[in-house]
Amino acid sequence: MLPKLGVQADQIERYVNVRQVRQGILTQSDPVELIAYFDEAAFARSVGGPSVMAEQLRHLASAAERANITPRVIPFSAGAHTAMSGGFSVIEFIRDSPVAHVEQRHSGAFLSEKEDVQPFLDAIEILDEVALNQDDSLEVIESYVAKHESQE
Repeated sequence: MLPKLGVQADQIERYVNVRQVRQGILTQSDPVELIAYFDEAAFARSVGGPSVMAEQLRHLASAAERANITPRVIPFSAGAHTAMSGGFSVIEFIRDSPVAHVEQRHSGAFLSEKEDVQPFLDAIEILDEVALNQDDSLEVIESYVAKHESQE
């Protein structure tokens, strides 16, 4: 039984399909580079149960084996940080200005004006300072895999 998340089952399937298509750009012949920042709290919360969490984290660790994918963990020890106000993406282009995407519960927005995008670029600089490097991030991810596996 799905928890009450305020999203209909048919919407969940549609959202998953869209995300799978977006993930395809990471494995094409000339893949984009992805640097993803994860709050450690996302690994501690068991969504879907321990086996689902362990599998999701194993998948993340496996994806990080690709040269174009870099997970960065923001550890609990960092305390409050700039991304706690909500998730966002910054998309940088070779021949165009960066765009920020902010996704909310039932909507999303692309921001392209320089003054709208700059706070997100500033936030990434701050996250770079507080997030663990890739090797240390993978150690944290693996520790949560083991933790969730022990709860199965």
